[in-house]
Amino acid sequence: MQNAALRYRKRALSYITFADGSNDATLTTDVTFAALFYFNSDGDLMTGGLFILVDSNLPYIAFQKSTTRPDNIGSWQIDANGALIFTDVDGFCVTIDTSVFIIISGGVGPVGCVNISLAIDGMLYLHQSKSIISVLTLF
Repeated sequence: MQNAALRYRKRALSYITFADGSNDATLTTDVTFAALFYFNSDGDLMTGGLFILVDSNLPYIAFQKSTTRPDNIGSWQIDANGALIFTDVDGFCVTIDTSVFIIISGGVGPVGCVNISLAIDGMLYLHQSKSIISVLTLF
């Protein structure tokens, strides 16, 4: 039974990317296009020197990068299972066009958005504490 779970994980694995210069995240199955993420000293999730936005005044927000530091009181963390979490976030979802959204506590994602889990891919830790975030779709 454990091998079946590993096979499922391998098939479902995707990565966050910012394709074609976009600030909005989408999913890719090609690790070579995966964005590298890291935490700054304030606990902000960053990629390429830009912040990942969170706005607790909205029910959901696109997983997007910005030059502006988010005005939030929480911080990003990695839990004991390697999952990406944030104080005021209920989870993440992806739409049919592979756009990724952050679901704020008490909110609901866009229509048709499928819940996903974001986690640091432990096999892909890179220099300077930058990591690739892998995605496992939850069914």
